[in-house]
Amino acid sequence: MLEPALHWRLRSSLIDYLTGLPDGEVRVSDGAAIDSSGRFHFANGDRGPRTIRWNGRVKLCGHHGMMHIEFKDPELCWAGPSPTLLALCWDPVEETWGQAALATLRPHDEPRPTVGEWVADARLHDEGAELLGRMHYWEGQPLDVVTVRA
Repeated sequence: MLEPALHWRLRSSLIDYLTGLPDGEVRVSDGAAIDSSGRFHFANGDRGPRTIRWNGRVKLCGHHGMMHIEFKDPELCWAGPSPTLLALCWDPVEETWGQAALATLRPHDEPRPTVGEWVADARLHDEGAELLGRMHYWEGQPLDVVTVRA
């Protein structure tokens, strides 16, 4: 049986913007990987009856530290009608980690929560918009496609 995995680029325009900045930084650690297209890969998922949680950390920075987005250990939760992608997010003001909903997923097919591989469209959750700074991001905005291997 293959280990659970999550593959997601977050939002291509954001990643492309950061990699184009002279001081832009897109970094992964703690079990996350990034491929040549900028897609993040999280593995080592722990399955629950209606959740899968992966390991890994993503840090996005630019503008001499004025832009700082950081999240880790994403978790897929099937508590409502649509799966939600959560993560521990860094709050630079409070200097603490707190769980936030990043995206609501709309699977292309009828996946079972913790079985098989499936693809979903992602829409920015209100808490995810807060993480990204709200200036150019708002709830319901499309994000990049998510691939889950449950």
